[in-house]
Amino acid sequence: MTISKDKYEKLRLFRAKGVGPVIYRKLMERYGSAAAAMEAFPELNKKYKKRLVVASQRLLDTELEAILKMNGHILSYEDENFPTALKFIHDCPPFLTVLGDVNLLGKEQVAIVGNRNASFPAMKFTNQIAGELCKQDYVVTSGLAKGIDSAAHKGALAAEGQTIAVLAGGVDHIYPPENDNLYKDIIEKGAIVSEMPLGTAPTQNHFPRRNRIVSGLSLGTFVVEAAKRSGSLITARLASEQGREVFAMPGSPADARSSGPNYLLQNGATMVQTVDDILDNLPKMVVGHQAHSQQTLDLPENTPHTSNVAADMLLESESSVSAENTSPENSILDLLSATPTPLDDLIRLSGIPEAQILSMLADLELDGVVERQPAGLVRV
Repeated sequence: MTISKDKYEKLRLFRAKGVGPVIYRKLMERYGSAAAAMEAFPELNKKYKKRLVVASQRLLDTELEAILKMNGHILSYEDENFPTALKFIHDCPPFLTVLGDVNLLGKEQVAIVGNRNASFPAMKFTNQIAGELCKQDYVVTSGLAKGIDSAAHKGALAAEGQTIAVLAGGVDHIYPPENDNLYKDIIEKGAIVSEMPLGTAPTQNHFPRRNRIVSGLSLGTFVVEAAKRSGSLITARLASEQGREVFAMPGSPADARSSGPNYLLQNGATMVQTVDDILDNLPKMVVGHQAHSQQTLDLPENTPHTSNVAADMLLESESSVSAENTSPENSILDLLSATPTPLDDLIRLSGIPEAQILSMLADLELDGVVERQPAGLVRV
């Protein structure tokens, strides 16, 4: 891939060990050029006890060649087609790697985020809302995770709309692996985006960084199901700080997955029952982080921020799934909510044989955990 010398040096600075978006900006402001900033690394390391390490030219060249072979793009903050909405956030990434339609990033977007282990009714509603947003010419943006994220992307594609997936790792690292086909569909009909170098596997601290891009690209963020302390609530907080609208789907207080959205609604988020609740409250244009923010949205201060996130606070980390959630019984319960779910859908989504599901439902019903209803419906 051929890029200008100036852009090459700036990308090399951004790829340097110890340099993130905020430090990158401060270095450029102080030294005036990427080359001068990198020359100052020894002095900075000694004076401030830093560990800044200049990126290898060989590795950078290899990355650029790989992006070229993938028909990808490297977008600089200074490029004409860099997404305007993202420029308004204080920790805007200076570079983005994009696979698919690079021009899609400049269109009006709505982010949809939520629980990995979402209930069937929530995923069905997400699918519907995503499709309806696309029919109104909005791009649906999410993070390619299981559950709500996947339902949002699939809903957009099913409606022949466009969708953007922002990854926590490199654009070549599909996470979770089971979303391989969805990843390929998004490249073909949408865009895959990341600020991380190719080959980067996502770790816990990468997800909040990913989340601020999801919200930063969008006019508003819709939270469907999420725990009160979760990555989705981080995204909601970032959206609020960025001056974007925050929306939430109300849910049963008996379902822990509704604790996050219900908390947002108590603190000023807009309730979503139909797509019009989103459409009627989106700003007409992208603005800076001061204007159009929901002033009543009072999110907890202990929600991790991109610049100081601690991994142990991500109780619902997208990068790991606890062993207790992998049993067949928990797989079924994850799909259920207070809203009745058809048994056929439960069998299809869980991938568990019908006879085994019926046996487990019988035991769960005897334990008072689930309730079987007429017409083959099941609820917790």
